[in-house]
Amino acid sequence: MNTPTSSPTTHSVTDSITDSGDPLAALRDIHLPEPISWWPPAPGWWLLSAALVLLVLLAWFSYRCYQRGAIKRAALNELSQIASHYREHPQQQLQLLSQLLRRVALATQPRSRVAGLSEETWLAFLDHFTDQQQFTQGVGRVLLHGPYQKEVADFDAGPLITLCGECIKTMFKRGSRHV
Repeated sequence: MNTPTSSPTTHSVTDSITDSGDPLAALRDIHLPEPISWWPPAPGWWLLSAALVLLVLLAWFSYRCYQRGAIKRAALNELSQIASHYREHPQQQLQLLSQLLRRVALATQPRSRVAGLSEETWLAFLDHFTDQQQFTQGVGRVLLHGPYQKEVADFDAGPLITLCGECIKTMFKRGSRHV
C-alpha cells in the first residue's frame, strides 16, 4: 500500500486552502531581520573617522607652518626694503635694522629671554643665532651704538644686512616658541 503520508503542516495548509478557497491566504508574512544597530560602526566608518582626524591634524599643522613662514617672509621682505629704501640714510637704516631684529627675536623667542637684553648681551644673543661673533666683534657691532647716535660714521651696509638676514633665518629655524 503506497499511500502517501502527509505531514500535519501540509495537511493544515491544504485544509485552509479548501476552507477559504484562496491559496494566497495560506501564505505567512515575510519575517524581516532585526534592524542593524548604529553601534559599533562598520570598519569602514572607523577608517573614515581616522582619516578625517588625520586630515584635520594635517590641515592644522600646514596652517601653522604657513603662518610661521608668512612671518618669516614678512621679516625678510622688510629687511630687503630697509636695504633698498634707506641706502642713503644710514642712521635710519641702523635704527630700522635694530628694531626688526628685536621684533623677530620677540616673535620667535621667549619674551623673558629677549626683552631685558641690551648692549653687549644683546649682541651676544644675536651671535648665538649666527654661530660666529660677527655681532660682538665684527660688522654687527655697529648696532651697539649706531642706532642711537645723531650721525653714524660710514659703514658698509651690505655685509650687515646679509648678517641680519642670516640671523633672522636662523631665529625662525631654532626653537620658535609661538609662531
